[in-house]
Amino acid sequence: MLEPELPDGNIEYKSKLVKLSPTRIQELMTQLAYRISEGNGEALYEIGVADDGQLLGLSDEELNLSLENLKKITKNLKASIVFTSVKKIDKKNPDSLKIAEVLIRENQDVNNRYIDLFVATIGNVDAGKTSLIGVLTKGILDNGRGKSRSMILQYKHEIETGRTSTITHHVMGFDENGKTVNDKAIKNHLTSRDIVMDSKKVITFADLCGHEKYLRTTIYGMSSVLPDYAMILIGANMGLTNMTKEHMAICLSLKIPIIIVLTKIDIAPVNKLAETLSTITRLLKLPGVRKVPYLVRKHDDIALVAKNVPHDNIVPIFQISNVTGEGIENLKTFYNLVPSRLNFQDHNKSPVEYLIDGNYYITGIGTVVSGFLNSGTVKVNDQVLLGPTFNGEFLKTYIRSIHYKQISVSEAKAGHYVCFALKKITRNQIRKGMVIITEDNSHRSVWKFTAEISIIHSHHTSIKKKYQPYLHIGNVRQSARILSIENIKTKVEVDEENPTLRAGDKALVKFEFVYRPEYIRPNMKLIFREGRIRGIGLVTKIGNDI
Repeated sequence: MLEPELPDGNIEYKSKLVKLSPTRIQELMTQLAYRISEGNGEALYEIGVADDGQLLGLSDEELNLSLENLKKITKNLKASIVFTSVKKIDKKNPDSLKIAEVLIRENQDVNNRYIDLFVATIGNVDAGKTSLIGVLTKGILDNGRGKSRSMILQYKHEIETGRTSTITHHVMGFDENGKTVNDKAIKNHLTSRDIVMDSKKVITFADLCGHEKYLRTTIYGMSSVLPDYAMILIGANMGLTNMTKEHMAICLSLKIPIIIVLTKIDIAPVNKLAETLSTITRLLKLPGVRKVPYLVRKHDDIALVAKNVPHDNIVPIFQISNVTGEGIENLKTFYNLVPSRLNFQDHNKSPVEYLIDGNYYITGIGTVVSGFLNSGTVKVNDQVLLGPTFNGEFLKTYIRSIHYKQISVSEAKAGHYVCFALKKITRNQIRKGMVIITEDNSHRSVWKFTAEISIIHSHHTSIKKKYQPYLHIGNVRQSARILSIENIKTKVEVDEENPTLRAGDKALVKFEFVYRPEYIRPNMKLIFREGRIRGIGLVTKIGNDI
């Protein structure tokens, strides 16, 4: 029994598709087009299932005919079936009726677009994050001595130490048939631009740092560009570490669905692997987490977890080896099937909000900024505002050119990680934490704001007035002092004159930035830390007179 079919979304139930009249075929095409639109270019069909979620099942003859008719309808809409999974309702009965799950993907040339997913890759140092990204994006296996890792690391000290200290982006693409474009990257000398141009679905992996001393950079990478999913790598031979728990806390605080990948299973002792799985299961079932761990063992499991991961109630666990290649195909299939979680279409007409996380100077072009377009649409030659500066002002500038996935484009829309070349702006005028907005955006820079915060249970922390934590709000990173603490929700007695927050408490807290005003707005998520994460929150009010 499945959940009842919803009128919205990209999932459609069909009892069967047989004896279809021309009128009925036209109705089904309209319906499929709607489901594809709801899924940002993808739709999932359940064949042999009633609208209320009851598993009816079909005979082999009816199921094959239904799939054939669905294929014709899909072809008429210039879309493709990229994955089909057929299951028996009763696995113990050899004559059981069957149902089918079918993933349909819109072809790129329909609207000159592709499906774009952003995946943050995190985990403890030496878990194999960069090596796995190298295996997925370069189409090769590792040799156990850093071959795949060395192909994507950018700095000499990273290659020498094997530790990532910067945030880098790498792409993996799937064509109209669900095949991985990157598998021929080395042989055919494909660049990232070539991969994007040949793909109908693109997965962008953000390779984040694993070492504790780079935790600030990792949190910045997660909060400045809100990813669709977070892939947490755990070395099967090392087990769960404190940094892995810290990374999970980041995902939970930002409400990002988690995908767990156990690496190095080729060298992990059987007892250590079993112990690691048991520890992960216990952690995910804790009261503050409440996720359902699902170990992916066979092909049919992949469609199930891919369908449920966006709802953030299930955590798939994959076991892989970058050296032998075991489990790699399962992981690729999962990324081929998993839908985009964030829909920014409703934000395209909103005022522009672009969060800057990097800047460069390119000879012949000038100053270039990279970052995430959170809302609005930006076109070449548009006038925009860059700021805030150290005194809180915004500078007028123009967009000289736009690059998206290394491809020159005439406009960028909400949800895109893009680069803008700016006119009459020098590189020393730009810092991380600045934004690009338009005149119609009512928000500017502020010194003070109010947030609802929660102190994380796992840390023994006492927080009072004048305490100065280090805050992460979007792409903003700065210390702020606490001006007041109100509306405390706690299990112990509160001292009204000198209120104190401890682990598990919630309160309404007023902050003031220490060094300079910043651009923030209500409903932005907040992480504050002192070394490690101490608490999370949500901005409720902004302004210098609150």
